Amino acid sequence: YNIVGNVFAEINFLRNFSFRTSIGLSNYNTMYQTFSGAQAENAEANSKVNSLSVNASMSRTLTFSNTLNYQKDFGKHKLDFLIGTETVQASSRSLSASSDDYFTVNKNYLLLQNGAERYPGSSGRGKTALLSYFGRFDYNYNDRYLFGTTIRRDGSSYFGPNKRFGTFPSFSVGWRVSQEDFMRGISWVNDLKIRVSYGVLGSQNNVAVLNQFSTYGSSIYYAAYDMSGTSNSVDVGMYKNRIGNSATGWEEDVVRNLGIDIVLLNNSLDFQIDLYKKSINGLLLTEPLPSVIGALVSSPTVNIGDIQNTGIDLSAKYRFNIGNFRNSINMNFTHYKNEIIDLPDPGYFGGSSRNEEGYPTGMFYGYKITGIFNSQEEIDDAPTQDAAQPGRFRYEDYNKDGIITSDDRQFLASPHPDFIYGIILNTEYKGFDLSAQFYGVQGNTIYNQTRMSTDFFQSNITANKSRKLLNAWTPENTNTTVPKIENVQSFSTTTSFNSYALEDGSYFRLKTVTLGYSFNTKSPFMQRLMLSNLRIYTQASNLFTITKYSGLDPDIASGSPESFGIDVATYPTNEPKVTFGVTLTY
Repeated sequence: YNIVGNVFAEINFLRNFSFRTSIGLSNYNTMYQTFSGAQAENAEANSKVNSLSVNASMSRTLTFSNTLNYQKDFGKHKLDFLIGTETVQASSRSLSASSDDYFTVNKNYLLLQNGAERYPGSSGRGKTALLSYFGRFDYNYNDRYLFGTTIRRDGSSYFGPNKRFGTFPSFSVGWRVSQEDFMRGISWVNDLKIRVSYGVLGSQNNVAVLNQFSTYGSSIYYAAYDMSGTSNSVDVGMYKNRIGNSATGWEEDVVRNLGIDIVLLNNSLDFQIDLYKKSINGLLLTEPLPSVIGALVSSPTVNIGDIQNTGIDLSAKYRFNIGNFRNSINMNFTHYKNEIIDLPDPGYFGGSSRNEEGYPTGMFYGYKITGIFNSQEEIDDAPTQDAAQPGRFRYEDYNKDGIITSDDRQFLASPHPDFIYGIILNTEYKGFDLSAQFYGVQGNTIYNQTRMSTDFFQSNITANKSRKLLNAWTPENTNTTVPKIENVQSFSTTTSFNSYALEDGSYFRLKTVTLGYSFNTKSPFMQRLMLSNLRIYTQASNLFTITKYSGLDPDIASGSPESFGIDVATYPTNEPKVTFGVTLTY
């Protein structure tokens, strides 16, 4: 169950002043247990007969805010000034335990103590806090010249004592050109405004609660030692499971924006254009660690570099009538360029998703496949390549030195799209309304990781295989892009990241079609039921998707920066569905 509530008090005094205080609470509690019976499939890879896990957790968030506001109008001038503070405290507790090998699956006997093999339980508790001071000032002269500025100072318990607080200012200026005297004779321009803004935003995303601390764990599996000199007993010790970094601080997103809003032709045509530049200083990412440290240690999140996005957003809306039909067309277009500006030495990090100065984030990096070896003669004439065999991939000798090494890896493709666009069509006739929403992404690349399981047999995954294997390479079938079927791994197939599973992720989708009818509020039917609004509608979603992508859904979640553009069998959200609804207001 989840309880959410808020209580506030507000007082107005001295004509132009108002003070508001509020307390908000969110309290969440859950308890659940999971029983896993004996597996019929993949039983050889599972040693457990059955298992039971019991979990309980509680979390609470308390928000306390206070603001003082001053508003004053005199003549053509309008002033709005606000200062305030806010604190957000979150606490949590958890408890979990599990047991294996139950003699029965009767739910009345599924208790932790009835399992033949019982594991030590675990518990956890946590607490975080955020403290903010902020102020805002807005000025408006005759609805023609607009100015606003905001400043925040935020402190977070996610960061160490020396980097806990950050200061983030912003300002904006607007000029409503259409209100000027020289625009009065231009009747086809109904409104024209120019906007300029600059702001610094602080982010603590991608930072673990314990990021500033080095922590240790105890486990009989990972830290057991024979301290007595005999093999009959062991003592459980400690091992390092997290490397802390108290120097990690706020990520700063610096956003510059120039915008134009224009309304034309008797308010029938709207345009909005925004040019922006977003610089991220002190990007929060997990620090790469050398492999000698081991797999049990979590790496800290650090301020690892600076990146930059520059782009343009365009939107337009056209309204027109045909007889009794009221119609509108909405269109939007987005294009951006992403670039890494600065990284610490050696100027890059990452493996198959590489981040390097001068390039976009998350670039796919590896060996480019130029074909498949068809004979030993082709192998002998080609640059030296490890594990080269007929039926295996042939890689490009990128540096032209006659041997395929790690130096021949190259940037293969980008997960970032060239542009994103959308179209919304609307029409209304009397009480009926019909709308269709289209959405498209163009020019991005997806790494379809699922194909590494479905197109090869050398993994231990026993899932179904792809029909592409029916066209796998054989000495008699050489006109193919699918390598030969084998149950071993090699550098020339799957142990090195290559371009085999990279696909065009562009798509165009009809997201929704909605048909509705709104009853006339003055009709006797509505009056009799005492309704002020009654609308019935049906909506169909994901009616079609045009794409060359072979996966289940090209609209994959972006995920973390390290997995951007990688499809790891993401559950699809493009299933067609139909919804019926009624909206009414008494």
